[in-house]
Amino acid sequence: MQNDSNVEMASPESQFINNVGLKKAKDIIQNMPEGARYWVITTGYHNDIPDFSQYKFQHLYNLELLKKHIEEYEQTHGVNFGIPEYLLCEPRTYKVNLNSWHESTCDLEFTIVIKCTDDQLHEHNNFWAGHQHRLEESNGDVVAIILKMIGRKVFWFCYENGFSPFSGAEYANEIFQQEGWLSDCFEITKLHFENLVDDDEFEFEPVAVEG
Repeated sequence: MQNDSNVEMASPESQFINNVGLKKAKDIIQNMPEGARYWVITTGYHNDIPDFSQYKFQHLYNLELLKKHIEEYEQTHGVNFGIPEYLLCEPRTYKVNLNSWHESTCDLEFTIVIKCTDDQLHEHNNFWAGHQHRLEESNGDVVAIILKMIGRKVFWFCYENGFSPFSGAEYANEIFQQEGWLSDCFEITKLHFENLVDDDEFEFEPVAVEG
């Protein structure tokens, strides 16, 4: 490994964002080739410390340290490395049950994690017609609106796919791949569905044919 007095080794990574900006710093990290360990303004990426005998006072940036400082900077300034702003919140977990009015027809219970902000939940609600009416009916509780919408989608997903009984959430998360939903905002972690309607639930009577 080359060590040269012309190379400034006094951990310049912490000042790099202030000097060149966050976007440039992130671009350097995201575009670095495999095996690269260092970056120099004038010569780009290096796997090892280069020979700077022909240059004067070059800044050598350790890419691992630079990545660490980017993450610290973004956490300090309210954003995280590579994570969209609408996911910068604590995940919330809810258990959803189909109410007792349907207890004789089916049993549905699932656990879901909401990973996005309420602002993004409003975006989901606003995508569909009737968004203002739903807000009024729910007294502005956008979480309740979204959970009810998801509940209906989970029910139809299980029913239409013939899942009875069905336990597990692997396939149900496919509903968030559909139009109007962002799949990184939601995750169903547990699911139980059972269709309780069988042959004996039906009644019949003869009908006289007129004519």
